[in-house]
Amino acid sequence: MYTVPLSVRLVATDEFSAVIGTVYRLGGVAEWQPYNGPIGFGNDGIYEVRYRSEDSAGNTETAKSAALRFDRTTPAISANVTSSVYADSGQIDLQITFGDAGSGTDHSRTVVTLDGQPIAKDASLQLHTLPLGQHTIAVTAEDFAVNAAGATFPVRTETSVQSVGALIDLFAANGSIDNGGIANSLRRQLANGSLQALLHHLQAQRGKHVSNVAADVLIRDVGALLQ
Repeated sequence: MYTVPLSVRLVATDEFSAVIGTVYRLGGVAEWQPYNGPIGFGNDGIYEVRYRSEDSAGNTETAKSAALRFDRTTPAISANVTSSVYADSGQIDLQITFGDAGSGTDHSRTVVTLDGQPIAKDASLQLHTLPLGQHTIAVTAEDFAVNAAGATFPVRTETSVQSVGALIDLFAANGSIDNGGIANSLRRQLANGSLQALLHHLQAQRGKHVSNVAADVLIRDVGALLQ
């Protein structure tokens, strides 16, 4: 595997008579061409160089061949991060794809991070677990020719009345809010725009009918709406 341009030089020797010429061709179908000097290669691809020489006694050697493979192109990285702004009530089921038509991507050397912390390339990101604001998914990859590439995907999480409502529904469904009456009361306060009352209600129910984790998320979001 080569990652830099190179030239192939053909040298023929004969112990008994002079070499009168060498011919070569690329692949098995091209015409034989007289060899007049180094053969240059630089584009990505797989090449087969076939060559043979003839001496002054009329002897022609059996054709020999050499295979050359070039890959100077870094992997192409894409992800299903289709927007830079996401509601924090949503999630991203991460899908990262790599394109490398040359040597292929060496997945053992792929690294994916979220805000500098390693994550799986197929991670399911529950966005309410992240602080509100800017985040970065970063991906580095190498192919088997050790061509390296990197890509970053910005993700900004924001809250809204709709996001808070969706989170109340989520926490009621997964048991983080364990009382239906409490959940309905929270929904009514949100729908009525009574954000200060909603905030106090959440603070009072934290660790009781609303788990600490769920309450902290909702308190954070309602506090952001009040700013």
